[in-house]
Amino acid sequence: MWDELRRPATAIAVMLLAISIAAGLLSSFYFYKKGEKAGRISIRVDQIQVFDKNRMGQLPLKVINSSGQIINENVFAANLAIWNSGNAEIAKTAVREPFQIVLEDNATPIDLTVTSYSSPFQGFSITPDGKMSWEHFDPGQGIKLRIVYVHAAEERVNLIGSAVGLQDIQDLQNIRKNHENKTHFLNWFTSVLITLYVIYIIAIAVMRYLTGIPLSRGIIIPNVINFVMIFILIAQVVYFNLMPPELPTPPF
Repeated sequence: MWDELRRPATAIAVMLLAISIAAGLLSSFYFYKKGEKAGRISIRVDQIQVFDKNRMGQLPLKVINSSGQIINENVFAANLAIWNSGNAEIAKTAVREPFQIVLEDNATPIDLTVTSYSSPFQGFSITPDGKMSWEHFDPGQGIKLRIVYVHAAEERVNLIGSAVGLQDIQDLQNIRKNHENKTHFLNWFTSVLITLYVIYIIAIAVMRYLTGIPLSRGIIIPNVINFVMIFILIAQVVYFNLMPPELPTPPF
C-alpha cells in the first residue's frame, strides 16, 4: 500500500483529489454567503488638492474660511459616495453606533456638503461633524458628498459605525491598498521562486554531469510540473500588475 502511495502518479492523483475537495468546499461556502440577506455600506473616496500653500505667493489667490480668516495651509477636497451595496435594508433601529465620517490625524474640515441623493432618502440627515442618520436605508440607496479640509498633507477619510446584521463596511480605499500589497508580494515571491528554480536546475545538471547520470532520467515530469506552476504564477503576476482592481461603483 505504501509503495503504491509513493508512486508519482498516485501522489499526483491524491493531490488533485485534495484540491478538488477544497475547491468544492470553498465554492459552496462562497455561494452560501452570497445568498445571505444582509445590508452593507460601501464608501468610495476620490481626493484632490485644491490649494497649495507653497504657491501662495505665486498666485493672486487667497482662501478664507467661513469666519473670513485667511487659510495658510494646504486645502484638500474629498468626494465621497456612500451607498447600501447589500441586499437588505439597514433600519434605523439596527444602528448601535452612529455612522460618522472622520478624517485621520485630526484634519480640520471647513465644509461638508451633500451633493446628490440616489433617490428620496427618507429621514436622512448629516451633521457638520459627519454623523449620519436615517429612517430607512434600502439596497441601492446612497448619497454623494464633498468634504473640504485643511491639513499639511492628504489624509484618509474613514466611515465608522455599526449596526446589527450589517456586513463589514466596504472601503474601496482598502481594496486599492490590498491590490497594491498583493502585487508587491507576488512580484517578490515570483522573483525568489524563479531564482531558486534556476539554482535547482543548475545544481541538478552539475551533479548529473559529475556522476555521469543522464540529465533527463527521473526529473522530466517533476520539472514539467514545476515549470507549469511557475508559468501560472508569472501569469498571475502579469495580471495583478496590468489589471487594476474592479472597484464597485455606486448605482446612482
